[in-house]
Amino acid sequence: MDSRELGLLLARHLLDVEDLHYGWWAAGEAPTLARLPEAQRRHSDVMLDAVASMLPIASLSSANVDAPRVLDVGCGTGALAAKANERGWACDGLVPAAALASRARDALARWPQRRVFDCRLEDAGDHVPARAYDATYFSESFQYVDLDAGLRALSALLKPEGVVVVFDVFARDDAPPGKAPIGGGHRLAAALDAFRRHGFGLIDDVDHSAHLAPNLDLLQTLLRDRVRPSAAALDAYLGAQHGPLWRLLKWTQRRRLAKLSQRWGESRDAATFLRWKTYRLLRFRRVVVDRGGTA
Repeated sequence: MDSRELGLLLARHLLDVEDLHYGWWAAGEAPTLARLPEAQRRHSDVMLDAVASMLPIASLSSANVDAPRVLDVGCGTGALAAKANERGWACDGLVPAAALASRARDALARWPQRRVFDCRLEDAGDHVPARAYDATYFSESFQYVDLDAGLRALSALLKPEGVVVVFDVFARDDAPPGKAPIGGGHRLAAALDAFRRHGFGLIDDVDHSAHLAPNLDLLQTLLRDRVRPSAAALDAYLGAQHGPLWRLLKWTQRRRLAKLSQRWGESRDAATFLRWKTYRLLRFRRVVVDRGGTA
């Protein structure tokens, strides 16, 4: 089980949410764990509405037109892909983790023709049909993609003039020098340049950072009020019940524990996020060139 699978498992059992992605918070809204599922639903709606705005109107309204074919890249447990199919799209999933792929297949079981590909985007050419999709989208999964290899594979999956929507975190181009205390995300300028080089024209770039940064304050609250007290209580209990063995185990794992303490002890609040990161909604269209081919 990799870290993303573990994160999704913990999200389901500790936070009572189906998928591990940020919630979308309105201006002035106080983020709480109780409101997180609704904030995540808003995040999903923003994502899917952006995809819908790029699909042909006829395909969304006429029973005589085939449903648009869409690929959810990094579909996780399949919750968002299921919502896409509920909108009448023919949405498949792709996720490079066997346990998550199995969960996603369960989520899409109502649509027997839908497929979930257990592979990386970079390896999709060996698994996913070429030129099959009208649209692809990334919901907090683009940060895990190799820019050149991933976009080369993505181009091969899309029909001419196919569209791409990315809703994800990026590293700010004007971030302070030094190592960011919050990981994740390609540098925005590098990602935009890679899309251009691989034949994708940028339709628009909308900054949602202010709506996503409050999740970091919520994480700090969770760590302070739930995770750290629980960990301290468990440490005390195991130390009392199995003193020598527990001390030996902690000593053998001391470097890993020190790394975790350092990582989660750093400031990881909304203000820090906004200094180092930016959360964008990017929409692209695959560019058709004049020489009878596609870029």
